[in-house]
Order: sequence, then C-alpha cells, then structure tokens
Amino acid sequence: MKKLLITTLMVLCIMRISYSQITFQKTFGAGGGSSIQQTTDGGYIFWGGGLIKTDLYGNILWTKSYTDFRGSSVRQTSDGGFIILGDVLTDSADIALIKINNIGDTLWTRTYGGTNSDIGYSVQQTTDGGYIIVGETSSFGVTGCVYLIKTDANGELIWSKTYGNLGKEDYCRSVVQTNDGGYIFVGYDLITTGILLIKITSVGDISWTKTFSSTYMGNIGNSVQQTTDGGYIIAGSSPVFFNQNKY
Repeated sequence: MKKLLITTLMVLCIMRISYSQITFQKTFGAGGGSSIQQTTDGGYIFWGGGLIKTDLYGNILWTKSYTDFRGSSVRQTSDGGFIILGDVLTDSADIALIKINNIGDTLWTRTYGGTNSDIGYSVQQTTDGGYIIVGETSSFGVTGCVYLIKTDANGELIWSKTYGNLGKEDYCRSVVQTNDGGYIFVGYDLITTGILLIKITSVGDISWTKTFSSTYMGNIGNSVQQTTDGGYIIAGSSPVFFNQNKY
C-alpha cells in the first residue's frame, strides 16, 4: 500500500467585499484546497491535501497530515475542536471521520461503508452533538446511491440510509440540518439530468423530493442552505446558460 503524500497549494484570499480589496493572500505548498471555514478565534481552518490552521492574517499556527486519507470537508465543532470528513485510500475505500481537538490532536477516527467504494462529501454537527454525513456508495446494491449517515457525538453509527433505485444514479454533495430537526440534501440525478433536492425526517425517512432539470446534461447541485423564511437556497451549475450564450 502506498502512503499518501501530503502536499498542499492553498491560496487563502480574504477580501473586504464592500471595497473589493484583498486583505491578504497566502500560498502553501503544492496541491489544492477543498474546504475552508473561519474559526471562532478569527482565524481559518482549511483542508488542502492536509489540514492547516491559521490566525486572522493567514499565518500558519499548525498543520496536520494523515496517511492514506483524502479529505473533503472540515468544520469547527461546538467544543472548539474540528471534525474532518473524507475517505480512506485503500483497495476498498471507506468513508472516514476524524475528530481532533483545537490544536489538531486526533481524539478518534471512525470509518463507514461496505465492501465496495464509499466516498464522503459533506459533514455537519447536529443539534444533539452528533454528526450528519452525506456521500455516495456502491456497497449496498446499486452503483451511485446517495449514502446518508447519522452518528452520535463520538462518531458511533446511529443509522444510515441509501437513496437510489436500480438503473438510476443519484449523487449528493451537501447536507444540512433543518429547523424541524430533519435534514435537506442536494446533488444531481444522472437519469433526469437534474439537480436533486431531498428532504428527510430526523430518522432518515423521505418527506419529499424535487428535481430541477433542463434539456441539457450536467445540472449539478453543490450546496444547500435553509433560509429565514423556511425555504431553501441552492448553489450549483447548469450548462443551459452557457448554451444560451452561444447563440
């Protein structure tokens, strides 16, 4: 098994939007960044091939690397530490969740999945102190199933659900807890070529699904948030606008 070589290129660019001026810009190593969040101390935590914690001005406070692990999301937790989601780079990849304290020491690691490939994309701490994870799996009957995992505060599995049908490939990129204690997640459906939005209860039962599609392939939902009026806002991409610009 080859060890994962951690190299990072992360350009941390903070702007004052009202004046459109860059406050500072930092470059670290060689690679790319996939997740960033401002922390309660005013600094930043981000994943870019490895984990980097900076101060308010982007100066590195500490870094961490993890062998045979590919991260996709990092979020600060209510105890001041952090939760990292990704997948283990083995012959049969599993979703991996790593809990660390505020100086980057690992407290625990959990893995989830079956005998085939499982990939994690988004994690959020829930109001009960546990975590909700969304990704995809090919371990439970169908390639390209949405894979949703609910854990307790120690990462122990409470329940997991797969969403998808034979001959229908669904993928998901973002999940958040909603005001009613349930969850909403967004992704895309390769069959209808549409952005896929699914609302579920607190135990993972589907409340409703919506698909937003066009006549073009490649409509993808990447992020969802609940709005103050109880609705939802989705960010994604659609080739329809690019095609319109061609004519």
